[in-house]
Amino acid sequence: LERLDDRIDRNDALRLPLTLLVAAALLVLGWLRPPLAVRAPLFPLAAQMANVSTSFSSRLPAVLVVSIGYPTNPALSRAENVEENLARRTSDLAPPAADFLAFFKNDLEPFIAARYPVDRSDQTLAGHSWSGLFTAFVFLNAPNTFTRYVAISPSLFWNDHALIKQAGTPAARAARAPTRLFVAVGGLETKERMGQDMIGDAQSFVTVLGQQSIPGLEVTHHVFPEENHLSVVPGALVRGLREVGALR
Repeated sequence: LERLDDRIDRNDALRLPLTLLVAAALLVLGWLRPPLAVRAPLFPLAAQMANVSTSFSSRLPAVLVVSIGYPTNPALSRAENVEENLARRTSDLAPPAADFLAFFKNDLEPFIAARYPVDRSDQTLAGHSWSGLFTAFVFLNAPNTFTRYVAISPSLFWNDHALIKQAGTPAARAARAPTRLFVAVGGLETKERMGQDMIGDAQSFVTVLGQQSIPGLEVTHHVFPEENHLSVVPGALVRGLREVGALR
């Protein structure tokens, strides 16, 4: 943060895109590329991607990394903390996720914007699993909150595939600013392995959106062969951020 303050002092016109990273914890990354969002356990990967990408740029390199996560209870074991945080994440991120989305829009973004020169008009949201479900929910219900969305192995089976059904309604064709969406899933995320047809659900979501012919929307989709629910994330994150234009 000292590096950021020092560089801002030398460049008052600087406006940093804001990056939101979502999962069991929420992470925020600001830099001079289009913003992005990914799950908390992959924060080191996302931060390194930002640093490497901007290190070859003549513009200001990545300077702001802020993380917000659930507190650890020292009275619990690591496994118990993980279980507790997963339960909280499910509660926070399952639609309508009104409190979590309100936290994004009303608390987190203004808090950062009041302290650092972020570009709030250029943002990317990314999530994996339940966070991918939250990403898809925001895309459908608050589409102008972000300009780019990356949903990795989204839990679209939630509530009898409610978001896939919503994607096919007239309301999903509402006017929106130009938006890019990338949906990814691992080739091993079959019903036999997962208990849910993650591959089919992701394909159905993309297909339904394509049939809507939503003006200004660009959707891409990729199945990563031989990858499971966890191993798919690094490759899908890199591919997704490039597909939506958050990495150039």
